[in-house]
Amino acid sequence: MKKTSGDKREGSWLRLPGQPLGNRGEMAAGCIFILLVFLAVGYVGYLFAVPWFQYNNFESRISEMMPYYRNHDAEYIQEAILSVAAKDFDLKLKDEQVKVVVNRAKNRVIIDIKYSKVVTLPFYAHTVTFKPHLTGQAY
Repeated sequence: MKKTSGDKREGSWLRLPGQPLGNRGEMAAGCIFILLVFLAVGYVGYLFAVPWFQYNNFESRISEMMPYYRNHDAEYIQEAILSVAAKDFDLKLKDEQVKVVVNRAKNRVIIDIKYSKVVTLPFYAHTVTFKPHLTGQAY
């Protein structure tokens, strides 16, 4: 059957006068706005996720070294951690940016580290402070 201009069946390729076009090929401003908000949230999330992943990497490196710190004094451990922080290509921290406190009890090594990273947004800068706390057995 041939479709005519007055055909009202579904799938008709002709539109009656006064009938809306439908949503195919049209774009509303709300859709663009939602996409822009989604992109902005993703960008900010990425900027805050990078230092967090760097923190996890740094903490895992130090915790891997805990068995080697058993037989050394607090000054050696502190220097070793500062050298790891300085050599870490992701963190790029200087010695004055990292505060390391090493406590040696009878059978424990307790390491407290504190450092900050600045997350810079186009109109705002936020300082994120990380405080890894590591405890290991000292024999």
